[in-house]
Amino acid sequence: MLLPSRRDRVEPAPPDAQSASTFYRPHLDGLRAVAVYLVVAFHSGAHRVEGGFIGVDVFFVLSGFLVTRLLVRDLDGHGSIRLRRFYARRFRRLLPAAAVVLVATAFVFPYIATPLQSFDAKGAMRAASLYYSNWYFIQQATDYFAADVQGSPVLHFWSLSVEEQFYVAWPLLFAGLTLLARRAGRRRAAITQGAVALAMVGSAAWALWLARTDLDRAYYGTDTRAYQLLAGALLALSPGLIEAVRSRVEAGSGVARRVPAVVQAVAIGTLLVLATSRVAMSPITRGMATTALTIALLVAMEASAGVVRGALSTTPMVYLGRISYGTYLWHWLVILVLGATLELSPVVTTALAIVVATGLASASYQLLEMPIRQARPLDRVAVPVIATGLACSLLVGVAIAPRLLEVDRKPARTEASGPTGSGAGLTPAPTRAQLLAADADHGEFPTCHASNPRSCIRVEGAGLHVMLLGDSNGRMYLPIFEDLARQHGFTLSALLGPGCVWPDRIQRTDEQFSRSCRSLQREWYDTLIPQLKPDVVVLVHRAIDDPAYPTPIADESAGQLDLATPEGITVYERRVRATVDALRGAGIEVALIEPAPVSSPADDQLQCLSEATYAEECRFSAPRTPTAVEQVYRRIAEAGTPGFWSIDVDRILCPLLPICDPVIGGLVVRWDPAHITTRFARTLEPDFDRLFRAENIWP
Repeated sequence: MLLPSRRDRVEPAPPDAQSASTFYRPHLDGLRAVAVYLVVAFHSGAHRVEGGFIGVDVFFVLSGFLVTRLLVRDLDGHGSIRLRRFYARRFRRLLPAAAVVLVATAFVFPYIATPLQSFDAKGAMRAASLYYSNWYFIQQATDYFAADVQGSPVLHFWSLSVEEQFYVAWPLLFAGLTLLARRAGRRRAAITQGAVALAMVGSAAWALWLARTDLDRAYYGTDTRAYQLLAGALLALSPGLIEAVRSRVEAGSGVARRVPAVVQAVAIGTLLVLATSRVAMSPITRGMATTALTIALLVAMEASAGVVRGALSTTPMVYLGRISYGTYLWHWLVILVLGATLELSPVVTTALAIVVATGLASASYQLLEMPIRQARPLDRVAVPVIATGLACSLLVGVAIAPRLLEVDRKPARTEASGPTGSGAGLTPAPTRAQLLAADADHGEFPTCHASNPRSCIRVEGAGLHVMLLGDSNGRMYLPIFEDLARQHGFTLSALLGPGCVWPDRIQRTDEQFSRSCRSLQREWYDTLIPQLKPDVVVLVHRAIDDPAYPTPIADESAGQLDLATPEGITVYERRVRATVDALRGAGIEVALIEPAPVSSPADDQLQCLSEATYAEECRFSAPRTPTAVEQVYRRIAEAGTPGFWSIDVDRILCPLLPICDPVIGGLVVRWDPAHITTRFARTLEPDFDRLFRAENIWP
């Protein structure tokens, strides 16, 4: 992820280029050290560093800046960009250490994961080795930083993939842009800068637009991250800006000379504040702020010395920055092992992860990375180096890692004696193939926007218009309602958003959901529902106050809601009644599906089944009485609110309520603690039809 340091002893400059020592900036290595440890703290769960992921944003800006400076130096010294040399050096720098970490991860992960988790990791491992992890996680994620993504042993490779894709594409694009700009003569620099600036602004605008409805895509996408890399590139292409600032500082008074030092202190201080939970910003806007601050910090440090630049240039900080690529590679595996084997606080986890990952990184740097980077014979065989690097990555991702992940390294289970151990009356656990099929049986997550209301229609019929509205629980019921719509000849539309509860002006407090869901709610209630004019709206969202798996929510006016208190429930009930009244006032009937039973994340049935002998080992108990939120819904229904129904589906999903079985009718019920599989959902169609007919919601 991090670029190599540019010392003579690491990568000697050619005779006709400026010296590497002139190019090298030790404070940039120090900045890398700060960035990587912010990420480690964030991944360790340190609550006060909930914005520590901005370390990745800093890396991206630095990468764009330094890579472009390398390309410009090559262009100035040779008249062209030596692409084979560039790619060979990047591969020598990045691929060996990454391959070792991937093999180590594939070996260790089965010790700390369930067999299903290990098997699931094969796709992510392949994506990591071939550097398309970010697109893989976009495809896999159901929610931003979703559980199915968070459980991946190579989660952090998404950012490495973005950078590697940049390393492959940017030299080619820059070379082409340079050739085109040459025709403009003296204006070629301005044209090059303008093209990069235009692309940067376009990428940032695209990220903001996508974040409104698909934060996963906006966060992980290469195109939506390009603006950060291009911001660094634009700075590298603007040496006049840095020189002008430096000249004004040197020619100014004593006060003027201190301005860069002040800017450095303010920029690094603000970055550290952005990394905390004190600032309420979405990941995309936080990333944009980080990009601007990083650029300001780079300009200030290039213009003049200061306390910050001096601190970042100290020998310990420089060394930590130089090995930060290895630290980043190793830290996630270290955190996973610590979490699986020890019960530690986030602070202790952070400290241990920093120490262990840094130690592994130092060993990798001295024993593996430096010998390969300093091997002068490899400078003369660029094409074989590139081919070998690609072949090794392919071998690790397609052959070595999958084979290692398939080995169950945990002790064999010992079955109990007696009737239970003999399996009398018990259901054998599903096979691995059945579990893998269930794990992938999520169904699609349909999206539609106010600009095209008809894209929200899933089934078109001549009768009743039913609209399904809510979060991912609405998505899991979608196949049922699609089948019912075709059966009864009614129209079905779907307004669904990941993590978006349906009560108007109520949002989850996770910053990754709040902004996008607020935007979706406005589209739903202000535009799409009035335009589509449904006859019945079916409201659905996951359990938000189940003690097994609570979901933090907030009211736009009252702030955070504690649903365990009368005050919190009062505010929530007021919003629910207002939402229902608004729909009823528009002549729309409202059917509310009460939240489905959920298990705690620690009792994930699918993962339990992958280690169990019998399905019954993985049962969980649902609450016997309705939660406070469910009581709100039932109070409104029992008050005789016309055209409103609250429908309890607990016994449909858990026929032995309060016991919830993981396998019913030979089908795996849940693919995670809060969602049922599509195949199982389709078996519930008669039950849902019966419930809705009984309430006369449809004839």
